Amino acid sequence: MLKSFAARNFRCLVDFELHNLARVNLLVGDNDVGKTALLEALFAHLSQANPAAFAILKAFRRGGAPVDETFWQEFFWNLDDSTDIRLSSVDAGGRERETKFTVGETVQITVSVPPASGSNIPIPAIRPLGSVSFRPLRVEYQDGTREEPVRNEVVFNPSLPGFVPQHRIEPDLPAYFFSTAGLPEPQTVATQLSKLVVNKQELDLVNLAKVMDERIQGLSVASPRGLSEVFVDLGDPHLFPLTAMGSGVLRAIGIAAAVLVYAAGVVLVDEIEDGIYYKRLSEFWNMIHEMAKRSGAQIIATTHSAECVSAAMEAITPDLKDADPLRIYKLVRGKRLPIPYEKESLKSAVEFMAELR
Repeated sequence: MLKSFAARNFRCLVDFELHNLARVNLLVGDNDVGKTALLEALFAHLSQANPAAFAILKAFRRGGAPVDETFWQEFFWNLDDSTDIRLSSVDAGGRERETKFTVGETVQITVSVPPASGSNIPIPAIRPLGSVSFRPLRVEYQDGTREEPVRNEVVFNPSLPGFVPQHRIEPDLPAYFFSTAGLPEPQTVATQLSKLVVNKQELDLVNLAKVMDERIQGLSVASPRGLSEVFVDLGDPHLFPLTAMGSGVLRAIGIAAAVLVYAAGVVLVDEIEDGIYYKRLSEFWNMIHEMAKRSGAQIIATTHSAECVSAAMEAITPDLKDADPLRIYKLVRGKRLPIPYEKESLKSAVEFMAELR
């Protein structure tokens, strides 16, 4: 579990620090103050020497920029990719992790196409279309357990789909990011549910599903169309695909599955209240917190909802296992440190909501 995090020159976070992180952490604040950027910085950092994380983040934001020398600029403060991005953290055990992202020198890439399939016209095996200028993204990662930092680079290979890192490195602190760009991939949720079934943990997920929709009696994984899918038992003669349910149900189940599967990891959620009916938020938070305690996962989420914050304050309470389970931070544009709100210092939920807004 992370206790602190710092970001330098990442998007709008020119010099930002976050301290005293808890089991559950809520980030609030105005639009464009850096809440989503902070989650993205955490995701890039916890990807640990995998610069392809930036390509994933571009896809989350549905960026359609052409592949050229400016491809990575949006991640650098003020679009200045001559300055390194530096991300660092300290976990509850005192272990320090540091990540540095840089952009390399310009290279020329020849873009080619294969011959037309089934053509009986003799043409060259590969036909060049032209070349593009591209600057590779490089990462250097150090966690204090290595004599030398791990170095990696992501390159654009026109013959392969997307961007490819030179080395595949398994992170020691797994992270999962829920963007607002879309719902969780159905196959991902099916894989996670399968793991929970094997470990006899699926009941937690079923109970949360019932909180989201009281008609739900069970969840199962099947592949009638070739790909694994999650199906919902609503008490009818046949099961329904989870994708046929409301988006809030699918997203809540996806978040809960990640909390259980990514044991001792970090689950990042942008606008966690999205799609969840406000009257169900308190029980949602209570169950998610209990799951996180059992799995050892940490949750860092953003919200624009005062009801979501109020429900979290009501549902997440200290106990012997988790004396400080909830932290709320308000990000302010241009400020190095967020404003921390501690539950004990709040005079009333009404006052807090007024400050939050």
